[in-house]
Amino acid sequence: MSHEDAASAAMLTARAHDPSWVRAIDRIITLFVWIVGLLVILMVFNILVDVTARSLFGVTINGTTELASYAWMPGVACLAMGYAQLHNEHIRVTLLVEHVSPQAQRLLAVFAEMVALVLGAWILQLCWISFNDSRLLGEAANALTWLPLWPGRLCLVLAYGGIVLCAIVRLYRLLWAPSQPDHEHTLSPNEGLTVD
Repeated sequence: MSHEDAASAAMLTARAHDPSWVRAIDRIITLFVWIVGLLVILMVFNILVDVTARSLFGVTINGTTELASYAWMPGVACLAMGYAQLHNEHIRVTLLVEHVSPQAQRLLAVFAEMVALVLGAWILQLCWISFNDSRLLGEAANALTWLPLWPGRLCLVLAYGGIVLCAIVRLYRLLWAPSQPDHEHTLSPNEGLTVD
């Protein structure tokens, strides 16, 4: 059995042992990833139609830049951040923790998740204020007055809410369920950090 097959089997076993609230968060975060995929398709279609109309007919579709900037990109850029947090798929530098004991690695992982939780909650609060102000003021894009700005800001609220929830799940897994097999806590020997 390859390392990837073993990691997949361990992940399925860990998910089977997760409480219902953890599985619910995982489903919500996975839904966010599907929404990102849909937003990418809509953005590509919007830009493709604009480029085709400009190339073939010399006509540009008014507001393509605003739609891409305010409607599609906030979700595309941010909604999958929680998935990366939950599945430990984000980029990190392991140089400082490669040569410490597994207990120290676990302690550092808990510290990192706590920092992610605190920062995520703080940014979530700021995003909520921005979203609510935009919604109440009826902010709209300059060139497209019919395009409200609050949906893009709502994507940021959802994204950072997802990060907070995923940091809580990862803290739960590190502190209260450390004996469960979970590939997300273990990297291959070539990647340096082993938290099991």
